[in-house]
Amino acid sequence: MTQKDKLAKMRAIIDVNMFGKPFNEEHLQIAGALCGFKFLSITRMPCPGYPNNTRHLIVQTECGIDGPFSWSKAIRGAKDKERYDDALRTAVRDDLATVFHDAEPKECAYCGETTHLTVDHVDPPFSVIAKEYLESSDVKLVTNKSCAGWHLADPEPWIKYHASRSTYQLLCRSCNSSKGVKRRLK
Repeated sequence: MTQKDKLAKMRAIIDVNMFGKPFNEEHLQIAGALCGFKFLSITRMPCPGYPNNTRHLIVQTECGIDGPFSWSKAIRGAKDKERYDDALRTAVRDDLATVFHDAEPKECAYCGETTHLTVDHVDPPFSVIAKEYLESSDVKLVTNKSCAGWHLADPEPWIKYHASRSTYQLLCRSCNSSKGVKRRLK
């Protein structure tokens, strides 16, 4: 079965399951075969961050994953760049939460919106900071005992480097998305 076929089959399974109702045993088995996990439970739920995502899954697996699950990444397989990017972002998540908490005023720096705000790297962008760090450091990734993704073996040097290079602003989700598009078009 091709990757495209696996994705289509998983979408079809998700779509026949109702929100808030656990998948039946047959669908657990099929999803497990498609994603490469032994699922104990899968429930289709509304996605809190992206309301238009109608295929958001909350899972429990034998290896300890208990929560949101990216079934498309499981089928596609994360690329090395995605693994490193995810690990770097995870390592600074607490710092960004502090930036958000301490920011005043709590409004989008572009349009003044006060909902759906995100912390944005002003200049340089996160991708540049991450690329510089990865090129100058011997970064090792490890999986945690729950099998829930990749993490930096030693996050402290990255956290310090990131803090020394970052400047922030708050942007609403819409402005942050369009800023990325404008940056790529230059």
